[in-house]
Amino acid sequence: MNINYDYYRIFYFVAKYGNISQAAKLLLNNQPNLTRTIKNLESELGCPLFSRTNRGMRLTPEGQKLYEHIKVAIEHIEAGEEEITESKNLQTGTVFVAASEVALRCLLLPVLKKFRMLYPGVRIRISNHSTPQAIAALKDGTADIAIVTTPTVRSASLSETPLRSVREVAICSPAFKELLGNRMFWIFMLLILCSGASEQAVSQWASTFAEKGLGVSKTVGDLAGPMLFSVLMGVSRMIYGKFGDKIDLDGMMIFSGALCMASYLLIALSSSAVLGLVGVAMCGFSVGIMWPGTFSKASAGIKGGGTAMFALLALGGDLGCSSGPTFAGMMASAFGDDLKKGILCAIFFPALLTVLTIFTKRRKAKN
Repeated sequence: MNINYDYYRIFYFVAKYGNISQAAKLLLNNQPNLTRTIKNLESELGCPLFSRTNRGMRLTPEGQKLYEHIKVAIEHIEAGEEEITESKNLQTGTVFVAASEVALRCLLLPVLKKFRMLYPGVRIRISNHSTPQAIAALKDGTADIAIVTTPTVRSASLSETPLRSVREVAICSPAFKELLGNRMFWIFMLLILCSGASEQAVSQWASTFAEKGLGVSKTVGDLAGPMLFSVLMGVSRMIYGKFGDKIDLDGMMIFSGALCMASYLLIALSSSAVLGLVGVAMCGFSVGIMWPGTFSKASAGIKGGGTAMFALLALGGDLGCSSGPTFAGMMASAFGDDLKKGILCAIFFPALLTVLTIFTKRRKAKN
């Protein structure tokens, strides 16, 4: 049965008002057309829908059944049209915004209150993304608009509108400038970098080394290497936390550096899997004091360094944590994926740490 939607629409208004003339006025049509349409619809359905009386048009039982369904359908259609119209006019709906951190704080948050007052029916859903993530959300349809601050790669499928320029300025106190001009600060930065690199050059490769370099199973490699390393490093830091004020810190760090170099040599040169894993455990114990020891030395050696100094030292340590395993991996690749040689090359980090500690100790004694 293929019946035109207009037939049902005309039927709905005639049934609703019970009068063809009134329905014709509302539909901007004429009475003969509506009468003809009702007859055609009755013919298609094979039953009368209205009974004509002096008071107008009354629904038959069949017409009443049809009207109940058509009424729901027409009301849904009108509601949908109204929502679309309101959405186009920004009266209702939800807008999904992907914004980078700086764009969110500098551009979006200051205007949200005013937008809310102007368009109370519109909901804003904000997702905090990096610029690449925001652009990706825009392309895959999970965001309606992206507000970003860093330069983007232009795309033919997207339109770009500059909003404003943002200038980021680093602000620091005079003490920060003095800190950067202090030679001892940079020595401590090298110390903390070497501490992080000495730790992670073995820690990050412990399981891989145990599996490939020493020829043990994956289960043993994943558990024995990292677990031994972490447990012994924790023991070392517990000892330092308990007796740190009673020991010679410089002497202990020199010993730790030497022990770390010995562990690197044992890992790299041993043909025994057991001795190699012993070297991993030794390395964990030796590096445990390096981070906290460097912080203690910096605190004692640079008076008034403050929060800025410790923040920069932490940054240097993180840099070391990434550079250590990277350097070991690069050297291993250079020697035909020989991880033992990569770790042997990374002995540079604990060696430099030891030399720097000896230097700071002698300078301290001289002063």
